[in-house]
Amino acid sequence: MEVKNTQKSTSVFEIPIKDYEIDMEKDSSKEKKNEILDLFKNHNHLKSVAEFKEIEYKLHYACEEGDLDLIKILLSETTQDATNDLTFKIDKTNHTASLFKVNQNLENLIIPRTVKHEMNDYLVTSITGLGCSYGNQSKIKIIKFEEDSSVSTIYGRAFEYSKIEEISIPSNLTKICEYAFSGCSN
Repeated sequence: MEVKNTQKSTSVFEIPIKDYEIDMEKDSSKEKKNEILDLFKNHNHLKSVAEFKEIEYKLHYACEEGDLDLIKILLSETTQDATNDLTFKIDKTNHTASLFKVNQNLENLIIPRTVKHEMNDYLVTSITGLGCSYGNQSKIKIIKFEEDSSVSTIYGRAFEYSKIEEISIPSNLTKICEYAFSGCSN
């Protein structure tokens, strides 16, 4: 699947760290506060306020949980596929990708094994979300994975408030985080 870069600027958006201080005082994240702050300062690839607003809610959740992997993914570079239907977070160091957002009008979703970005293939290893929120529900009813999928993790709140009726679980899936299907009634 061909992807294109959706980022327009080369400057980095400065995360308002003070807004996350209370999240880092939870029992689950207190001991990881320094690591979280390090990610905020040294792994931030957000380019705009709009890009920050897209992750703000999930970033609060990830900080409360002390989920360093999810924080790193959320702060990673964002790209879209050629059809603009799928948005990914790209880890250029590990050549991996996480499905981050999906066109709200899709009813059937097939999650690809890899995505191409800047002439490189990235293995899709996780799902961080469909881009759903309360009042902004996805129309996706069926989720399938390409053969030999490498998705191993579905993060918390990934399918939150979606209208999923059916999902095929790939054989490599080893972790479904708490609240992954929060608000799903179908």
